[in-house]
Amino acid sequence: MISNYLNCHLSKAVTREKGQSKERFIEERKRYFEENIRFKETKYKGLPVYLAKRNEPNDACFNKFAIGKEEFHKTRNIDMRRLERFDWMFEIIDRIDICKKCRWIKIYPDKNYDNRLDIECLFKKYKLVIVMAEHTDHYEILTAFYKRT
Repeated sequence: MISNYLNCHLSKAVTREKGQSKERFIEERKRYFEENIRFKETKYKGLPVYLAKRNEPNDACFNKFAIGKEEFHKTRNIDMRRLERFDWMFEIIDRIDICKKCRWIKIYPDKNYDNRLDIECLFKKYKLVIVMAEHTDHYEILTAFYKRT
């Protein structure tokens, strides 16, 4: 298992610098998200993949991926672990064939929705939920989060 860790192809989570305020970290990650993640695209099984709500105004897309569990939705508080792992959403899809070889990736239909696919990195404890769009010509990343268990 140690060799899998050393060979993991996902980037390290981006954490706050020593002495950096939470607010400043959030603003920097928000800026990074807008510049590098929001309109990013990749392919899965030959179809384009992009973020849900990427074309909605204001902070709708950022909030969708930065505010996680129900407890955060109610308070509108940012989930810091989500901010730290923005890059992983696309890295997992881009490197899925590599991840499959080391057997840390689990891909399965969502048990509650017919049109959703769950992609879980067991090693990094990270899960993506992608949904097939209505017209089946693309996928959208619906949510992505760090699994605390």
